[in-house]
Amino acid sequence: MTDSSQSFDQVRYNLCEYLEGRVAEVSLDVFKSSVLPTLSPGALNKLDDTVAHLVSNDRWNDFLEDPAHSTDREDVVFANLPKLIDNIAKAVAPVLQVGCEENSVTWKAGVYPSPAKNFRIDGNLHGTYYLANIAPTTTETPPTADDLSLAQSAHNVVWLYELKKAYDAFSVQGNRGNIIRAASHVLNDRRRRFTFALTIENCTARLWFFSRFLVMVSDSFDWIKDRTHFIHFIAALSIASEYQLGFDPSIERVIEDNRIKYNIKYCGKWYRVLEDLSDFKAGWILGPATRVWKVKELKDKSVDSTLIGRIRVMKDVWIDEDALSEKEILDDIISKINVVNPVATVDPALAADHFIEIMADVRLETTNPSGEQEGDCTSDIFRGVLPSRGSRGISVSQLSETAENGMFNASYSQRPYPEASPAHLERKNPQFKGCTARQHRRILYAEYGKPLHEILCDHEKLFRSLGGIGKGKIFVSSTYTRVLSH
Repeated sequence: MTDSSQSFDQVRYNLCEYLEGRVAEVSLDVFKSSVLPTLSPGALNKLDDTVAHLVSNDRWNDFLEDPAHSTDREDVVFANLPKLIDNIAKAVAPVLQVGCEENSVTWKAGVYPSPAKNFRIDGNLHGTYYLANIAPTTTETPPTADDLSLAQSAHNVVWLYELKKAYDAFSVQGNRGNIIRAASHVLNDRRRRFTFALTIENCTARLWFFSRFLVMVSDSFDWIKDRTHFIHFIAALSIASEYQLGFDPSIERVIEDNRIKYNIKYCGKWYRVLEDLSDFKAGWILGPATRVWKVKELKDKSVDSTLIGRIRVMKDVWIDEDALSEKEILDDIISKINVVNPVATVDPALAADHFIEIMADVRLETTNPSGEQEGDCTSDIFRGVLPSRGSRGISVSQLSETAENGMFNASYSQRPYPEASPAHLERKNPQFKGCTARQHRRILYAEYGKPLHEILCDHEKLFRSLGGIGKGKIFVSSTYTRVLSH
């Protein structure tokens, strides 16, 4: 989806064009009941009272006037927002933390540590909340640009926010583009299954959810005066486990020789990722997020653990929730050899030797905070009814010169005419195209083949391999069109 040679605006433009019609707009009640960590009814009734000391004249003490009234930049106007969020989390803790001490994680406020030219555009404020207890450095502060690249620092992100002090079409579309761009960085991490986000334009806020199967945004609300939804969002995330925040508990990051490496728990054993064999389009916000790794079993999961056994290949992928697994497809193919159209020269007993052996193919599961097994799939992650095709959506595509009365400019870097308003954006809203329910699977293959680049000098083997690939491609394409493979 992204190209490192593209500019920030180009990447953001491509992401937004791809997601046009794929972002569902839902009510706040649906958003909170379907994807946010659940709060008990008793706790919900006490939330407003627990933060009463943070309010004056029916407004937050730190925001006694609307951000739009200030002449300062966004980073100055919203300087107190991290402190407010932290105070809310601390105030609701006594009500919420009963029985949650072992599950919840610590997160702290911070801004992206990358250089201004990379992630601070036109004075806009881009922020994040990151995990304080798994920072890749020895300190609890976010890594600096010199420590890790932007993509690596995004590995710590719990949830994101984008802030604008104005509420106009330019600010709304700018926030949408920026939050989509930031979410694509977060979801490009091997450990991420989904992430949450918040956008604010003056007093108007929306809650966001980004995953492999759905991008969802809530109705807008006044986060300064209508505080209940804002408090609920902060409270729910403040007691969440890493799994509920979208992290994959079966993958651990470790530091070895000042480099980030990954250990993967699979079928009761730990494996070390030796090399990324393929991650084509794995960073797409919606899609299978297919990654293929060269791995080797670990004696235990310690950083300096001994590698044992043969090199294996492991695939991590999100397939349709009702699709057959790769192993089921392969077993079905082998079982039908010489059954439909018998070929005398084909020995079914030897057929399996011509396929890659699949040692294991399982849907990932975890134990939820209630102690129950929960599948890593759409139906378990999304507790409510999925938004249907044709339901409400929101426009996230770039501002267009062809919009009504030419009010929008095609570039994010130039502000449209002053009379442009969010109302014009609402008239552009497309219908939601629907989503694909997915399940998260991991497959372990017994063999690790030889890459083509390693046999370039052996022309006979190279051309024989290429010929086999051509035949295999025809076979795979035909089975795919018949919905036999994916």
